This record gives sequence, structure tokens and C-alpha cells, in this order.
Amino acid sequence: MSQIASKYDTTVNEIAGLNGISNPNLIYVGQVLKIDTTHDISVVTSDKYETNHIVYTIQYGDTLTSIAQKYDVTVANLVQLNHIQNPNLIYAGETLRINLY
Repeated sequence: MSQIASKYDTTVNEIAGLNGISNPNLIYVGQVLKIDTTHDISVVTSDKYETNHIVYTIQYGDTLTSIAQKYDVTVANLVQLNHIQNPNLIYAGETLRINLY
């Protein structure tokens, strides 16, 4: 959880408190964590190796390029991972899965 806290400029204790987690060393694959940020995102542990991804809710004015830059991924990665047919057409309120490396 410390990697997640570091990535989002918060603390393990803040994440644990927000999510009612009594033991921050014990999180599970597939568990959705609430993170207090200015954007609507959730962090999800996605496999048994605890590779993490986030689910990002697209905000008005976002582009795939701006989202990719923010999370240090490529537009091609976002397109492939989310099966986006037209990369120039995304809508506020839609969600994107973004792998954290």
C-alpha cells in the first residue's frame, strides 16, 4: 500500500482510514481502494502478483494524451487496454483502466 500512497501523494494511514482497513499490510487482489484526490479514481490490485491499476473516471476536458502524460503511460497502451475504437472520442464520466508500473 505504500507504493499506492506514494503515487498519490498521501499516506498509508490515510488510505487505511478512508477504507476501514485495520491492517494496512493486508490488502487483497481485486480490492478497490478509495483514494482522496481531486480526480475520481480507484486503485485496484489486479492479480496475484499485486500488479496495480487504477480505474480513472474521465473528467470534462481530458484527452487520452493528457491522461497518458499524467500517469506516465502511452496513449497506445490506454487504447489497447481499454479497447477504444476511436482514440479521439472519449466522454466525461467514462472510466479507463490504467496500469501502474
